[in-house]
Amino acid sequence: MLKPSVTIHRSAKGVVKVLECSEDAGKCLDAYKACEEPGEIVYIRKGHTDKQKKIVGQPAPKAKKAKK
Repeated sequence: MLKPSVTIHRSAKGVVKVLECSEDAGKCLDAYKACEEPGEIVYIRKGHTDKQKKIVGQPAPKAKKAKK
């Protein structure tokens, strides 16, 4: 029975993409560890959710007030 592993990324805007999908769980785990993009990352090993993490994006710089 085929039970692949997969690493999925969902951005803050809701865009979902597959970072890695393979029968080799090590490749998917490497993709999970390497991902630093803001959003949620899920690592599913052999059909079961193994790890999840959420990366918060960098806050936008505040505008400086002009002096009079």
